[in-house]
Amino acid sequence: MQKPTRFLCLFIFVATVFSGVPACAPKPQTISHDVTIPVAGPRGGDVDLQIDGRQAIAPLSWSKEVSSEVVFRLTENLFSIREGFTDGQKTAWAQGLLNEIPSRPTKLTDSAYTSMFISRAQVMAKSSLAKIVPQLEATPGKVRQILKSLPPPIREGERIALDEAARRLFAYLRSVDSAIGRSSLLKPVIAGIHREVSKMLSLEPKASGAIRAIMAAKTINNALNDVELVAKEFGIKIPSSAIGKMKRGRQLAASVESIRDARSALMTLVDVWSYLSPNERQKHFREASTDLYDYLKDQSPEDLACLRTPDCMSISQWIARTLVIQPKIEEYGVERIRSTLNLKGADAVRDTVTEAVVAEIRLVPQTVGDRVEKGVRAEIAPILALKSHFPKAIRERLDKWAARQIESQRPAVTNVQLEKARLSVDPSGRVRLKWTGVTDESFETRGAFDAAAPLLWQTAGIDPVAARGVALTEISEIARRYQKQVQSPVDAPDLTAKAYAEQVRGLASLALSFREWVPSAFDTLLGTVMAKDLFPEFNVSDLEQTIFPKGAFYALSFHSLAGILKSATSERTQVFMVDTDKRVIRANQEEIPGGVPAVMAGIADRIGNDLGTKVRAEDVARYLLAMSEVYTATDGVERSTSEVLTKPGPDGTIARDQIIKSREKIKILILGLANYLSHQFRSGGELVRHELELATQKPTPAPITIMDQALAIRALVVASDILGNELYYWEAADLVSSINRLMYRSDIGFYALKGEKTVSPDVLLEMLRALDAVQPHLSEFSRQQLTNLMAPWRRQIATWRLD
Repeated sequence: MQKPTRFLCLFIFVATVFSGVPACAPKPQTISHDVTIPVAGPRGGDVDLQIDGRQAIAPLSWSKEVSSEVVFRLTENLFSIREGFTDGQKTAWAQGLLNEIPSRPTKLTDSAYTSMFISRAQVMAKSSLAKIVPQLEATPGKVRQILKSLPPPIREGERIALDEAARRLFAYLRSVDSAIGRSSLLKPVIAGIHREVSKMLSLEPKASGAIRAIMAAKTINNALNDVELVAKEFGIKIPSSAIGKMKRGRQLAASVESIRDARSALMTLVDVWSYLSPNERQKHFREASTDLYDYLKDQSPEDLACLRTPDCMSISQWIARTLVIQPKIEEYGVERIRSTLNLKGADAVRDTVTEAVVAEIRLVPQTVGDRVEKGVRAEIAPILALKSHFPKAIRERLDKWAARQIESQRPAVTNVQLEKARLSVDPSGRVRLKWTGVTDESFETRGAFDAAAPLLWQTAGIDPVAARGVALTEISEIARRYQKQVQSPVDAPDLTAKAYAEQVRGLASLALSFREWVPSAFDTLLGTVMAKDLFPEFNVSDLEQTIFPKGAFYALSFHSLAGILKSATSERTQVFMVDTDKRVIRANQEEIPGGVPAVMAGIADRIGNDLGTKVRAEDVARYLLAMSEVYTATDGVERSTSEVLTKPGPDGTIARDQIIKSREKIKILILGLANYLSHQFRSGGELVRHELELATQKPTPAPITIMDQALAIRALVVASDILGNELYYWEAADLVSSINRLMYRSDIGFYALKGEKTVSPDVLLEMLRALDAVQPHLSEFSRQQLTNLMAPWRRQIATWRLD
């Protein structure tokens, strides 16, 4: 039988997902890891900007229509800079952004993830039902056995008072509840029985009060009234035998209440005598008056009837009644007779009720068993029906879960409308977003949202409902990609290098957030939602697992990522290699003529099947940063327990092993990209050029940008981190010196190009993040200078609020 833990993971069948990942370092041509472009180390001291952290800065007044990519990258950088933006501001920003992002609401059960989950979960359902159906069918019998094992509330033939009978009844019900609770019955069955027993136990206070009233009744009428009131209030059906006695009791009560003198008392006594059995007559009459008992005992039924009807009496009967019996009655006392008859009648009512109640209580085990069996069968009927309509059932249950957890406040899943926006910032720190409605569904924007989404759902303090919504949105999105419901970047007619890099980075960021061996906010948001929460009636171990498994989503992210990475060796590859003679070869081609080693790697736009003619520094830096995310996301993959990654594929390979092997290849590719940035896009003392001609590797006239410098700094620092090579720290430090010397503007208080009067928020944050990254690797003077340079801008950012 298939192992139960597979049902949530096997829907991501990517056992060979990384079988082609070694091609991330292009083959058959590869970068020689033995050759690093030499960097002589820091080339000189940093320029003194003459700043102390209190210098004036240009008012940040900026407004521009931007792509959604800018908005999401701005968010990512805001959340990533070391200082300036507090946790409270991040929470407010994340909530505000989520409230404003244009989206198309989609029910969770209509999402790609749900359809995938259901198709695979049916395997689990059949397995679980095969285990549970015998348990369900055996449940009524098990309940009977439990009830049979308990001592009965009243033993056969035992005579007890009414109040004691009631006490034993409720004590028995409590013992039933306790025994069922300790049993191995299915939890829903136990819960259903508990509900039924609790309903009965809830009557105990009222029942105790009613019984006290019956026990304290002094007249027949009061006793009867109390009994009928209790029967009505508790829905008790009085037995037909008792109904007859109670009817006669009402007649007797009327007769007792009509006693005014000795004659009417005698008539009532005759009525009572006729109701009683011989034993009861001896008990009640003989104790009260031997003379009266002896007299009435000697009368025939006809004589008794005559005693109530004066006209039929003989002279002797009339004398006996008038001269003997009635004087005795007067001597005993008419009122005393009425009171005694009422008390005795009330006792009789109590005896009748007690007899009926005791008889019913003796049947309680059977009655409870019948009710429980009926309830159990009602409980298990929907479970047994799951065999025929599992997809519908799981959708219904997911709907209920989503309604409680998410949809009550916002849609469970949103297909984000990645539109352009007008982004504005004023000197007071007010940030405004106005979506223009022009769709911007670019691969760059999708990647930027993928990278920002985990930061949004992991933000401390954010509304859990909103955070779950973002996480579920991304889960559904990567499921759509797996199902090929959206176009893959590698299948697009044309593809920019930036779009390629951003797609890799976005998916790697998602994979990073789904590492199962690293605790995260996802664990508490969705990781605690167990299959048993949807199907509590299934008392099987299969359901002791989450329906949102991080390990599965980790593999699912890499499934989409692997397809993009493998394209590096396809005929349409955008990755190329450069040797020491600056000759270029695409990554899928044979080795460079002459066997000269490739020492640099780059990426360019793809137009159809051909490479573009230009290479941009920004694209190379983004690709390096993207591959560093892949490298980081695979760190610790050996700790993954996901079957998708650990189970051998059809060819015997294990995805996890392939991923581990690919890490060294990724490092070599990062080495080539770092060499290209540090050697080809700048030479000593220069800024990073914006663009090169691919064929000649010479700079184009395209103007240098601040964004190029910022991304290059971050990429070089990351390269040193991963490669364990200080050369790229030195190169980044030297680039900072060049930027300080060539781009710092004292009138703005930051880096700016000629003619610029302020700095844009996206460039500002990208550079601050880059300076944060490089600062620990600078000299003490340069570290302090950067602290002073960034201080007023950090204070400015601390005022930002998203309206």
